[in-house]
Amino acid sequence: MRIKGRQKITINNAKIEERKIKDVYKIEFEYPLINSVMQVLKNEAIEIKSTSYYGNNVVITFEVAWTKKEEISKQFSNIHGVKQVYVATV
Repeated sequence: MRIKGRQKITINNAKIEERKIKDVYKIEFEYPLINSVMQVLKNEAIEIKSTSYYGNNVVITFEVAWTKKEEISKQFSNIHGVKQVYVATV
Protein backbone atom coordinates (compact mmCIF):
# COMPACT_ATOMS: atom_id res chain seq x y z
CA MET A 1 0.00 0.00 0.00
CA ARG A 2 1.41 3.37 -1.02
CA ILE A 3 0.83 6.45 1.07
CA LYS A 4 0.14 9.54 -0.99
CA GLY A 5 1.23 13.10 -0.22
CA ARG A 6 -1.78 14.31 1.76
CA GLN A 7 -2.05 11.08 3.69
CA LYS A 8 1.62 11.28 4.62
CA ILE A 9 1.23 14.88 5.84
CA THR A 10 -1.85 13.93 7.87
CA ILE A 11 -0.08 11.00 9.48
CA ASN A 12 3.02 13.07 10.25
CA ASN A 13 0.92 15.85 11.81
CA ALA A 14 -1.28 13.54 13.88
CA LYS A 15 -1.22 14.18 17.60
CA ILE A 16 -0.18 11.15 19.61
CA GLU A 17 -2.11 10.88 22.84
CA GLU A 18 -0.71 8.83 25.69
CA ARG A 19 -2.94 7.74 28.53
CA LYS A 20 -2.23 5.81 31.66
CA ILE A 21 -4.59 3.18 32.94
CA LYS A 22 -5.67 4.00 36.48
CA ASP A 23 -7.72 2.16 39.05
CA VAL A 24 -10.05 3.96 41.42
CA TYR A 25 -10.19 2.73 45.01
CA LYS A 26 -12.11 3.70 48.10
CA ILE A 27 -10.57 3.24 51.53
CA GLU A 28 -12.45 3.40 54.81
CA PHE A 29 -10.89 3.76 58.24
CA GLU A 30 -11.26 5.38 61.64
CA TYR A 31 -9.96 8.93 62.07
CA PRO A 32 -7.01 8.00 64.35
CA LEU A 33 -5.42 6.19 61.36
CA ILE A 34 -5.49 9.26 59.11
CA ASN A 35 -1.80 10.09 59.61
CA SER A 36 -0.67 6.62 58.48
CA VAL A 37 -3.05 6.63 55.50
CA MET A 38 -2.10 10.13 54.37
CA GLN A 39 1.59 9.25 54.63
CA VAL A 40 1.11 6.42 52.10
CA LEU A 41 -0.90 8.66 49.77
CA LYS A 42 1.68 11.47 49.99
CA ASN A 43 4.77 9.26 49.58
CA GLU A 44 3.32 7.61 46.48
CA ALA A 45 1.93 10.89 45.04
CA ILE A 46 -1.57 9.43 44.82
CA GLU A 47 -4.34 11.64 43.41
CA ILE A 48 -7.15 11.97 45.96
CA LYS A 49 -10.56 12.36 44.28
CA SER A 50 -12.69 12.90 47.39
CA THR A 51 -12.63 12.73 51.18
CA SER A 52 -15.67 12.29 53.42
CA TYR A 53 -16.04 12.22 57.18
CA TYR A 54 -18.82 10.31 58.94
CA GLY A 55 -18.39 10.84 62.67
CA ASN A 56 -15.16 9.03 63.54
CA ASN A 57 -14.94 7.30 60.12
CA VAL A 58 -13.13 8.60 57.04
CA VAL A 59 -13.69 7.56 53.41
CA ILE A 60 -11.13 8.55 50.77
CA THR A 61 -11.53 7.87 47.07
CA PHE A 62 -8.33 7.96 45.03
CA GLU A 63 -6.82 7.05 41.66
CA VAL A 64 -3.65 5.02 41.34
CA ALA A 65 -1.66 4.13 38.24
CA TRP A 66 -2.25 0.53 37.23
CA THR A 67 1.47 -0.18 37.60
CA LYS A 68 1.45 0.94 41.27
CA LYS A 69 -1.79 -0.65 42.44
CA GLU A 70 -0.21 -3.79 43.93
CA GLU A 71 2.31 -1.82 46.00
CA ILE A 72 -0.33 0.62 47.28
CA SER A 73 -2.72 -2.20 48.15
CA LYS A 74 0.06 -3.96 50.06
CA GLN A 75 0.88 -0.80 52.04
CA PHE A 76 -2.76 -0.26 53.04
CA SER A 77 -3.20 -3.91 54.01
CA ASN A 78 -0.31 -3.40 56.47
CA ILE A 79 -2.32 -0.72 58.30
CA HIS A 80 -4.73 -2.59 60.57
CA GLY A 81 -8.23 -1.13 60.30
CA VAL A 82 -8.05 0.15 56.71
CA LYS A 83 -10.67 -1.38 54.40
CA GLN A 84 -9.96 -1.16 50.64
CA VAL A 85 -12.63 -1.38 47.97
CA TYR A 86 -12.00 -1.43 44.21
CA VAL A 87 -14.33 1.02 42.42
CA ALA A 88 -13.41 1.17 38.71
CA THR A 89 -10.71 1.36 36.06
CA VAL A 90 -10.38 4.63 34.15
